[in-house]
Amino acid sequence: MPNSTQDQRVKERPTSPTNAYDEFNLDNDPDARFIARRGRRAQDSSGGLTQFFAGVAAFGLGTYMLFARVMVSAGITGAGMFGVGFGSGPHLGMTLLPFVAGIIVLFVQGSGKLGWGLMGGGVALLILQIISSMQMHFMATPLPMVLLIIGLMASGIGLIARSLRGSADE
Repeated sequence: MPNSTQDQRVKERPTSPTNAYDEFNLDNDPDARFIARRGRRAQDSSGGLTQFFAGVAAFGLGTYMLFARVMVSAGITGAGMFGVGFGSGPHLGMTLLPFVAGIIVLFVQGSGKLGWGLMGGGVALLILQIISSMQMHFMATPLPMVLLIIGLMASGIGLIARSLRGSADE
């Protein structure tokens, strides 16, 4: 059977708020409302997550449509990183020299940092040569399509920024 004096003390104890900020009134202090509003994220504002994902979708669709209009081809004429093409394309012989030298050093020494470094540098030069010989062209596109692509990308960025900032009336 519980003690009646103990029940009396339990009833008289003041209850503390569950959140430390519940006792503060932010309605009359404009500085406190500004500080509280600055700490909000997309999920804290009303509709913030919806706006954020709608912005990501619009920006992603616009970016995809832009990239879909770009044609990438290998250079038929012109120079790569080394040499002049004269219509035969970029020369790969110069970029293969460090790779071949690295293989020779590895077979002579058995193993070593110099051989592996030359081989790695040769592969890196080969990759740079291939990338530098690519040509990208924006395909002929009607103006309404270009405006749609740019509009999607711009509206997506705007929606993302708006969702992260939160609305001004909150």
